[in-house]
Parts: sequence; C-alpha cells; structure tokens
Amino acid sequence: MTDLEASKGRFPDPERLDGFPSLSHFIAEDTEGAIFLKFDRLSARNLLYLQSNLNELQARLGELDRIDAERGVHDSGVQLSAKAYSDLKAKARWYQEDRDAAMRKDDRTSAADDENATGADAFERVALHRQIKEAMRDYREALIQAREVMNFSPPSTRALSTLKRYFYTEKDKSALLGCDANLLDDPEDLIALVQSDNDRLSGLLRHTFGRCFSDRKRNPQPDLEIYFFSENRIQLASYIISIFFSGILLLGAMACLSILNNRSWKLRLGIVALFTSLFGVVIGLLTNARRAEVFASTAAYTAVLVVYVSSNLGPSAPGMNGV
Repeated sequence: MTDLEASKGRFPDPERLDGFPSLSHFIAEDTEGAIFLKFDRLSARNLLYLQSNLNELQARLGELDRIDAERGVHDSGVQLSAKAYSDLKAKARWYQEDRDAAMRKDDRTSAADDENATGADAFERVALHRQIKEAMRDYREALIQAREVMNFSPPSTRALSTLKRYFYTEKDKSALLGCDANLLDDPEDLIALVQSDNDRLSGLLRHTFGRCFSDRKRNPQPDLEIYFFSENRIQLASYIISIFFSGILLLGAMACLSILNNRSWKLRLGIVALFTSLFGVVIGLLTNARRAEVFASTAAYTAVLVVYVSSNLGPSAPGMNGV
C-alpha cells in the first residue's frame, strides 16, 4: 500500500459512515495499515502506580514482621503461625467467624483480648497476602505486556504516510473527532502490528515501482490517489532480481577469467578481487544481511572463484604472454 501526491477527500462508502466504520474498513484492507498507539507514557505511569502499590504492601508486611518478632519472644502461638501457614489461616478464619458472630449480636466488648488481638493480626496477614498476590499478578502482567508492546516495530514511513493521507484530508479533515482527532500526530508513539519484508531491494521496488505492481481491482480511494499492490508480486520480483544479480556476478566472473586464462596471474587475481567486492556490495545494498552474513556469503563466493582458477593461479608459465 502506498500513496502519491494529492489529498482531497475520502471517497464516500454507501455501506459505512465516515468515522470508525470507514476507518476500520480501510485499515483492514491491508495488513500494513494496522497502525495503533502504544501509549508509552500511560504504560509507564501504570507500571509506576502498580510498583508503588507493591512497595506499600511490602512496607506493611515488614511492619507486621517486626511486630511479630517482638511478640514472638514470649508468645508460642505467634512462633507457630510464623512456621505454619495453615495455623495462620485457621486463626484468621476463627477471628472472622467470631467477629461476624459478635456483629450479629452487637457485642464488641472482647475486641481487646489477647486472643482476639492475635486473631486480628492473623486476619490482617492473610488479607495482606491476598492483596500482595493480586497486586503482584497485575504488576507482572503489566510488565510482560509492556515488554511485548515494546518489541513491536514502528510503522514504515510509506505505510504511515498512506494512513495519514486517508486520516487527514483537505475536504473532510480528520477521520475521527475529539481526542482521536490527533491520533497520528506522534510517530514515536505508534506501532505496526505487521511488518512487510523490509529488505532494501523490496523497499526500493515498493517506493519506486509500486505503481507497476498495483492491483487495478482495488482502488478504494481514487480521490486520494491511494492504490494497493500485491506483496506477492513484490517478493517474486525481488527473488528474480536477486537470482539475476547472483548469476551475473558468478557467471560473469567465470567468463572474464576464462577470457583472461592466458594472461598474467596478477590480472586474474585482480578480477577475482573486483568481482568479490562487487558481490559484497550487492549483498550489502540489496539485502538486510548482517555484517557476519555478508562476510560469510562473500567468502563462499570467493571460494568458488578460487576453485575455478586454482589450477592457473600462479606465475605465468613459459610461453604465456604476460601483461
């Protein structure tokens, strides 16, 4: 999907109103149009709040631990609860049952008893653990989701430009209103759910020759001069061009070496170096190969040429014409 020059107005769809219905349909027309906000600042704020909540719970748990450490010196029940979580839960349950029964009788006179105080501490600990468990789950889920969102790639310049062309027009203005009117104003906060093959050759074909691969049956916005092209055709053309260059560089090198078979070994070595350099340049410019991959492929290419000329790669034999 790509865009051209002018921006007039969105083509009215008789089956959908302009707004969310038409915008969602336009995005669904091509996977590259699936561009959305990632809300980085909001995500960071949410993580900070969840983190702060856990910090407060952790501080309260530390306070209860210090209180129990002081009381546990003379209270075997506190020592038992520190070693057996089942005992702690039983005390909390008994305290809750006694409290509920007292509330039904409207009797609060025994609330200060040591036994009730121990039960109240146990009840608070169990309730605190439940809060910690829920807060920890929410915090870690938010962390994992934030990491997954950060792994999404930003939208390509071409895809974002096309979506902006549809979203902002001279005639209809923004496709959405309210806070969503500036939905695409911050490119740094946008992600693309799908990324097409971004090797340099395919990118060159899309940007420069995209119209040649356009699908004539799909032109939903003629006024905006937005057209769709087949990604399969782009990839096919990319493969054909890659095979062509690979064949030319390999067969061309062999042909030149055959023609220069009776010439100086220095000249033939220079031809090998020249074609090896050309091969490395082509790999580096037309693909997204990493440095190690460029070295590996260039070394393999060089090995083929060396094997081809290995029998003659040396000082010129007597009777050969040197250069």
